[in-house]
Amino acid sequence: MRAIVHFSVGVSGMLLILLVVERSFRQQFLLIFASGLWAVIPDLGWLLLRVGTPEASVLWKQVFNSVVGYLFWFHPLLDAMEPENRVYEMGGAFSLLGVAVVTFYLLNDWDADRI
Repeated sequence: MRAIVHFSVGVSGMLLILLVVERSFRQQFLLIFASGLWAVIPDLGWLLLRVGTPEASVLWKQVFNSVVGYLFWFHPLLDAMEPENRVYEMGGAFSLLGVAVVTFYLLNDWDADRI
């Protein structure tokens, strides 16, 4: 899957988690963004390949295509579900993100005292 799909899944997951976990608005913002980045970490193996370290890239991919990869928002599972038409994967990821954002907006308590 494309990195933007993994990023969207990570952001969506954290939005839904933050509905039940109380954090300040600043922490929420950082956690949401960090969760998106966390979901992309397994794809950094491609970057290692591009900068000329194929051995490190192979090792990186072996680690993150194992059970360890599931700690990064089910990265191997998402990669295994990749459709032939990538428009569908991006459409699905952005639909999930849209639903998560709307759900977060509607169900969050928006307590003004939490800054």
